[in-house]
Amino acid sequence: MEDQKPEEQKPKPIPDSDSDPKKQVATPQPAAEEDDKAALESEQTEQQTDEAIKKAQESSKQKQKQSILQRITTRLNIYLLLFVLLIVIALIIVFFVSNRAQQVAEKQDVTTSQELSQEAVDSLSSNESTVGDP
Repeated sequence: MEDQKPEEQKPKPIPDSDSDPKKQVATPQPAAEEDDKAALESEQTEQQTDEAIKKAQESSKQKQKQSILQRITTRLNIYLLLFVLLIVIALIIVFFVSNRAQQVAEKQDVTTSQELSQEAVDSLSSNESTVGDP
């Protein structure tokens, strides 16, 4: 029987962008090393996805523990909330001032009438002046 030699892997050429493709340098890369690299990369990506899932679950738990006011303030700008509050207060003030002015005006619109005597009616009817004449 012949002595069998294990298959030697052919070296893979590494392209060099500056050099001529005919002058490429060949470096051997065993298949086991490539498999190890691929396995390591897949483990790292699995760990990263697991960590991302854990972080997402923790943040959702924290959001559930927060009150509604805290969730709103984290999403909205505090200056926007203050501006809206200022507008609401201004509208309330305008509403109460206009209602108060309307109530005062209704009280002032009431005119009192008085009885005229017969002498006053005769003096007005004999007078030839009219309203608006100079």
